[in-house]
Amino acid sequence: LGSLLFILSTQLAFSQEEPFAARITFGYNDAEPTRWTGRVTADNARVAAIEGWHFLADDRISLNTFDIQTGAELSKGITVRGTGSPGARISVETSQGTLSFLISDLRLGEEVALLEGAARVERLPDAVKLTDDFRDDDYPSIAVVDDSTAWVVWQSYSGQFDEVRISKYDGGWRTFTRLPGVSGDVWRPQVALDAQKRPWVVWSQQVDSNFDIYARALDEGSNTWLKVVRLSSHPYADIDHHLISDHEGGLWVVWQGFHGDNSDIFLRHYNGSEWSEEVRVTEHPANDWEPRVAVDDQGKAYIVWDTYRNGNYDVYMRAYENGNLAPEEPVAMTPKFEAHASVAVDGAGRVWVAWDESGPNWAKDTGATIDADWRGKSQDERRRHWPGVRIYESRNLNLVVLEGSGRKMPVQDVQLAVSKEGESHDFPQLLVDRRSNHIGLLFHRRGRTRRALRGGRGRAYWETAVTFYQGDTWQPVLAMPNSWGRSSMRPAAAYAPDGSLWVTWPTDGRLYINTHQPVVGNVYAAHLPLEEISQFPVLKPWEETEEIEVSPAHGNEVADLTAIRGYRTFVHGVEKEIVRGDFHRHTELSWDGGGQVDGSLLDFYRYMLDAAAMDFGAVTDHLAGGGYEYWWWITEKSCDMYHIPRVFTTFYGYERSARFPNGHRNVFHTTRGIPVVSFFTEAGFDGPLPGVSAGDLMENDTKLLYDSLHRTGGIAISHTSGSSGMGTDWRDNDPEVEPVVEIFQGLRVSYEHLGAPRAARGPDDRPPGGFQEAGFVWNAYRKGYRLGTITSSDHSSTHISYAMVYTEQPTREAIFEAIQKRHTYGATDNIILDYRMGEHFMGEEFTASKVPPLKVRIMGTSQVAKVEIVKNEKIIYSTTPDKRDVTLTFVDQDEAPGTSYYYVRVIQDDRQIAWSSPIWVTYQP
Repeated sequence: LGSLLFILSTQLAFSQEEPFAARITFGYNDAEPTRWTGRVTADNARVAAIEGWHFLADDRISLNTFDIQTGAELSKGITVRGTGSPGARISVETSQGTLSFLISDLRLGEEVALLEGAARVERLPDAVKLTDDFRDDDYPSIAVVDDSTAWVVWQSYSGQFDEVRISKYDGGWRTFTRLPGVSGDVWRPQVALDAQKRPWVVWSQQVDSNFDIYARALDEGSNTWLKVVRLSSHPYADIDHHLISDHEGGLWVVWQGFHGDNSDIFLRHYNGSEWSEEVRVTEHPANDWEPRVAVDDQGKAYIVWDTYRNGNYDVYMRAYENGNLAPEEPVAMTPKFEAHASVAVDGAGRVWVAWDESGPNWAKDTGATIDADWRGKSQDERRRHWPGVRIYESRNLNLVVLEGSGRKMPVQDVQLAVSKEGESHDFPQLLVDRRSNHIGLLFHRRGRTRRALRGGRGRAYWETAVTFYQGDTWQPVLAMPNSWGRSSMRPAAAYAPDGSLWVTWPTDGRLYINTHQPVVGNVYAAHLPLEEISQFPVLKPWEETEEIEVSPAHGNEVADLTAIRGYRTFVHGVEKEIVRGDFHRHTELSWDGGGQVDGSLLDFYRYMLDAAAMDFGAVTDHLAGGGYEYWWWITEKSCDMYHIPRVFTTFYGYERSARFPNGHRNVFHTTRGIPVVSFFTEAGFDGPLPGVSAGDLMENDTKLLYDSLHRTGGIAISHTSGSSGMGTDWRDNDPEVEPVVEIFQGLRVSYEHLGAPRAARGPDDRPPGGFQEAGFVWNAYRKGYRLGTITSSDHSSTHISYAMVYTEQPTREAIFEAIQKRHTYGATDNIILDYRMGEHFMGEEFTASKVPPLKVRIMGTSQVAKVEIVKNEKIIYSTTPDKRDVTLTFVDQDEAPGTSYYYVRVIQDDRQIAWSSPIWVTYQP
């Protein structure tokens, strides 16, 4: 392709002392552990820094020397950064041989083999860190003024509040200013230029308990910021905006707004003197997500978004011209997960749309015991029977080009071009330069390290990468250096007038030794020069994929939701409704998953609002991600962003993962800003928090947690109580702050009692998480503990665990109070279970001279095969109604003095189960 290749090649014509960066990797032929020692020298170049790549604890760099150990499938390397003149050469003398190369011979994104393939070298972009290691910086955006001037904005966190910071490049990067008057909760600031080349910053900010969209421009001539413009004003959250400027310097902003029971897409336009009125782009009752906008040379805007209107995520587009909205147009509408759309218009007026996709039945039924024959099987064997795919099972890229009424696509499939084994790719951002016809695609890709911190499988990381479509081929993928971070981090890029590309990206500095652990959030930027294109992009007619036949995991789910949400009953004269939630979910922030299957922090809200249609819930990452202040900050901030009154109620939560016999517990609060209660460890413990073992904990660790919750008004919920490493022997309980227990977990099994439905009969069943009989819930009841029941998910599992709460209204305070009263039950489907004894409701305790009748009302999602009443570890009544709507009354004739507990277990013909909270009766004749 020669001159057709963008100079991401870099046959760079160095002027005096141009910057360079090169990575040399060793150990590609090593079948056994091999020591590589050596030193770096340079001719016609000055080396500013040598950094390790994929280093572990025993690898070292000292000045210009290094000492590393590679091994089978474990290559490592060094990155050399500096400045050099034309003809600059780097030489590396190693214990395995000497290699050297000219910087000018290296091309970005292409590796050169040296030492007969034992080592490789590649050119890296010259990345500049814009931030200072003292704050957590995130979500950058970039706007390019001309060939030598650009602006970057980002959100910056420290000390319990965010700022918006802005930096300018004019021969060098410099921190220009903070956006004045902005502090507190900030979300994704973005920058674009108006017709006067003034940078406009648009951001979402929480003010008076509501997120709205704001805009402000900088007039450099007068060195003043213009007046703040509030672009949205609805009392519910307006977030996830996208800002661009058109070829005339007009500004366009689209965003996602929760203006009722669902989110819709909105738009405003700035014509150079004033902002238009708000335009409502969508009005469908389903949730619409994450819009993006592009404008052609005639001023016609194209808005894309993804929507759950068809029971799965699909991509739609709508054009806006001269104040009029065209009809909506489906772009990607299959049973697959199709989301995170991006749009751009090329020089020929063709509209390019990209998105990422996952499998059908996204986030529907997944979990260990879906397979009726799960006992004794491995996780992989059980997973073959799951009708759904996990939240981040995989992500692929897809792309279509809309030309008139026709659909086209690149000759080379983009996913095949960028794929490597074990990778996933998401959040594509189309980059189209109409002047040069450069077509680029910026995206996030997931890789895995080949070694974990403490053995086992490698851990996932995400990094920023870019590829370009030239002729009929996607060029080699170029990963941005120092871009490892969370999956929810987002880069940005913009073309300069000369056709070069400016890229900015966030990182949290995580290292190969532990790709989950963040160091500090920073923002980087790089300038990629591109060659002139003489061959325009070659397209072919769109090829429809084979039609996918998908059986819904729950055929009557809409009707079941309508029934349970419409159910009302009276408890002590007060009308109650059922709200459904999940109090045990993990995201990218948990150290034992890192988002490999659980998805990002933002995926949690998609799952809860759409796929599971929950009414309340909480993110419960381990110690809110490991005790990192910024991660707890963004977790709590996301709870505020997606707290939608009467639709979805969020709680501030995390998991404390104390080993057996103390046991794992999830912790929840209704108010923000309460610190995470870490582990109480013995004196002398200095290991990383994920490595805390039972012997490291103080004996009264759980009691100290209870003391903290009494002071802060929180609650704890024990989970996986009967697992070998995570469970408890029920040595601890405080009824005021630990009112309920997770009796069943979707990832694992039931912990009701030995041999119960979906519970282990013994260790030979190989229950996920191991086996510990002392932790079964019946043992807690035997000790006299008053524990209501819920069910939850944990990692991986989706859509089969529901914490059901009877509450007066769906607010944080009311739901929390209802849980404290144990007015709860657990279920694996949307089963309605109403259970009481006389005037007393499930979860309550009372004293009586005569045991009143038990009254049970059940509305199943399938035929109710069996109803059982359990008293003091015995089934005292059982019936097989074989119908969906069941009402029964039972009177216990055994009125022995003392305290007894009674609860109801419902089993349907499809194996779905519900467990009521017990009622405790003290009989005094």
